Amino acid sequence: MRNKIIETEIDIKNFKFPNVGVGEYENKNVNIKNTLPGQKVLVKMAKKRRAYIGKVLDFIKRADYEIEPLCADFLNCGGCTFQNIEYEKELEIKKNMV
Repeated sequence: MRNKIIETEIDIKNFKFPNVGVGEYENKNVNIKNTLPGQKVLVKMAKKRRAYIGKVLDFIKRADYEIEPLCADFLNCGGCTFQNIEYEKELEIKKNMV
């Protein structure tokens, strides 16, 4: 049986290594790469085992602490993970991951 593809809006609540935001859909975790806590995103997702895996289609609401990235290709490339947040917030996120 094929997994059903779902498009929905998700609030990102937590963050886990490596660069994966975690939201919730139907009381199950949704893991979405390249997202941050505080964002609201439109995702396309499918169920994988006990959780959902999603891909960002659009950012509906940005996190309060986000800044404008220096690189024009930031969202497309993925090489500079935390270029859109202040350095102090990056350190806080990394400390919470460890």
